[in-house]
Amino acid sequence: MANPVELISLIAKASDQVFIWTHYYDWAIIHGQPHLSPKFQAQVTTEHEGFKYTAYRQEYQVALDYAGFCGGSSAFSHWLNREDILSCLKYFGLTEIQVNFEQLDHINGPCFALVAMRP
Repeated sequence: MANPVELISLIAKASDQVFIWTHYYDWAIIHGQPHLSPKFQAQVTTEHEGFKYTAYRQEYQVALDYAGFCGGSSAFSHWLNREDILSCLKYFGLTEIQVNFEQLDHINGPCFALVAMRP
């Protein structure tokens, strides 16, 4: 996603519940992995509809040449940190959140699954 906060905003406008499985940015984990840290060279603090957050640019690099799915067809995506994902869901009204399937040692970076609902 080039703008994951915009996506969450649009989901919250269309539905009272969502299931998300996603990677997230964690400085210590990403920079502790030599195959991941070169993919994250830029970050920007920005906002969408009043929600302020930091977007971490993840470059797909040579993964775009792989035969399988690498996460997207653009040259990059923006990752959020875990706290910003949860805060974003709450900001847009999906305040009841259950996190599961968290994997800090996933080969492509930390990830988790969650269900978020409007009360």
